[in-house]
Amino acid sequence: MSELKIAKIDVFKVDLPYSGGVYYFSGGREYRSFDATIVRITTNTGIEGWGESTPFGSTYIASHALGVRTGIAEIAPWLISLDPRRVDRINEAMYSALIGHEHAKTPIDIACRDIFGKSVRMPVCELLGGRTDVGLPIISSIYMDKPEDMRKRVAEHRARGYIGHSVKIGGDPGEDAQRITASLADKQPGEFFLVDANGGMTVENALRMLRLLPPGLDFVLEAPCAT
Repeated sequence: MSELKIAKIDVFKVDLPYSGGVYYFSGGREYRSFDATIVRITTNTGIEGWGESTPFGSTYIASHALGVRTGIAEIAPWLISLDPRRVDRINEAMYSALIGHEHAKTPIDIACRDIFGKSVRMPVCELLGGRTDVGLPIISSIYMDKPEDMRKRVAEHRARGYIGHSVKIGGDPGEDAQRITASLADKQPGEFFLVDANGGMTVENALRMLRLLPPGLDFVLEAPCAT
């Protein structure tokens, strides 16, 4: 392979507003926008690769936007002059510079794969095993609200072609049971539902909620409690 080296790493902060206005979920948490970090890696030949890391706020899992950028500041000096096409070697260098903090390493990994694909004139999907013609269902995200309002939002997404729906819960067990029941009230053949508390329920409340549901509702209960 011809010589290709990382010459520069640029980091950009981009605010991504939530299209629905305010995103509500368990524990009184809410977001109006998400803090995205965009990474551009430039090589000695001028090829650029781009990557992104956008944690789901700072109160869901152990990651946050400032941590992404601080982590990249720790990692970046270790990567200058390395060949971005040797992605495993890049990852070894990142782990030597910083333990953990995968949310900071992710955009660099993505950008390096972007460079690799551009250098051989192939889409990254082909480098990773090849594209597929099997459709991937897109899942709607129904933020926590009054039961009938959630039912209406499910219907709106259904009309736009969504067959999967992620319904947010995590408040009072009785209210959550009503939210689930309303959201699934018009369930169509082939549709599937995830009911997601984002780790915001106690074991007691999760069990109480399940006992309050009418029989026959088909859904996956996702992350009810903190683990």
